[in-house]
Amino acid sequence: MAPVLEPDDRLITRRVPPVAGDVVVARSPTGRTVVKRAVAVGPAEVTLSAEAVLVDGVVSPWSPPDGVPGAGRWDLDTDHVFLLSDAAHRTDADSRAWGPLPPDAVLGVVRWRYRPLGRVGRIG
Repeated sequence: MAPVLEPDDRLITRRVPPVAGDVVVARSPTGRTVVKRAVAVGPAEVTLSAEAVLVDGVVSPWSPPDGVPGAGRWDLDTDHVFLLSDAAHRTDADSRAWGPLPPDAVLGVVRWRYRPLGRVGRIG
């Protein structure tokens, strides 16, 4: 899974419930607004290892290609989301540090990039 967004991208979001694979804008527990990929939506069990992301025991298609630093296991409540950075090998500012986020932390699902003009298009 290669990163789909660049730092200067401008995005359009929709207020719809996310599904696994969606890129979402969310409010982290630290209060920062972040853009991450939802790799699982509860109820689910997420297990991380250096090789893969497992959701309910199955390898997720949203596993970063370089693996995921760190390991752990999380049980997601209904509608909670587990977010990972598409560049998980460069940052741990995602659910590996915060845990699953409640549904009200998701501000929107990214649907469209409108800037820069050379990269306009649908996301997801």
